[in-house]
Amino acid sequence: MLDEQKQNCTPEVRLISKGPYYCVEDLYAALRGALKPKAGYQGHAHVTAQESSPLFDAAEITAAVDHFQAAEPYLWGGKWQEARDALTGAVRFPSQSEADMYLASEIARRGAAKGFTDGVLEDYTEVVFGHSVLAQRDKWQDRQDYRQRTVEKACAGVVPSTMAGMQAGQTVMPEWKLKGDVRAAKYSRDLYIGRLVYVRGIGKWLRWCIATERWLWCELGEEVRMITKALIQLYRLACRAAQGMDADAGKRLIGEVAQLQTTHKIHAVLKLIQSMNGMSIKADTLDANPKLIGVKNGVVVTSRQVVWLFLEQLWFEFVPFLHRLQGRLAAQG
Repeated sequence: MLDEQKQNCTPEVRLISKGPYYCVEDLYAALRGALKPKAGYQGHAHVTAQESSPLFDAAEITAAVDHFQAAEPYLWGGKWQEARDALTGAVRFPSQSEADMYLASEIARRGAAKGFTDGVLEDYTEVVFGHSVLAQRDKWQDRQDYRQRTVEKACAGVVPSTMAGMQAGQTVMPEWKLKGDVRAAKYSRDLYIGRLVYVRGIGKWLRWCIATERWLWCELGEEVRMITKALIQLYRLACRAAQGMDADAGKRLIGEVAQLQTTHKIHAVLKLIQSMNGMSIKADTLDANPKLIGVKNGVVVTSRQVVWLFLEQLWFEFVPFLHRLQGRLAAQG
């Protein structure tokens, strides 16, 4: 029993009674294993220090958990059958596996927006998903192949962070040990990841516009200009690096990089970086993520659906137009 103490004083504990002792095995036996967790499972309500890494820490995991608890309460609480479309009222997910994939994909997008890529993004997605009630079912707990396949698919094709390749004060340096087009493509990828992405199935490039903070289509050859700029910068760096080499090696390096500044080579580099990690997405990713194409008040759908406008745009643009048209018709009549 804890005696009442004055504030700012060390409390004193006085033992009043002592009962029997129970070990963990006794409790498990008495409750018939009801308290025994699944092997390898960590509860979803508590973020541990072990879930931190040099690139994401426990504070970010906690923030992500809070976000998805509020944004997707049905999925986060395991009630995927009750999740319905806000506009149509239709059931959103025919099965729990599809609900798993949707939530994992949303988590992956948040991680990508934080700048996580590759294996770090997959780790982040699995850790955050593990705090949801969806992660408690046997299929997720017992089948590593299902977890891995779901996480990998969720992370594949996710658009990277808007400035993942060029953080403030960061300089991207070429890998001189690489050769020719590969060296140029790797440098261009490191320079523009998060700011340039190729959409497979549509065959067009998206670029990140810093001024409007939106993804825009490259309609006027902006992707060519960006790669051209990267190759010019690569040439300048090669000239600088050549100063620290012997004369023959420096001359070869400058000559190799100079040969890249042709139309054929520029398009070859563009083609090559399409296959590099983080530089391509599938067309259906655009449909799955309404925030990808930066429109003002709506959702741009690029394949099979329609374009929806939200009530704000409908009210401020379409309704006043109808009123003006009605007034003109009345004046003419």
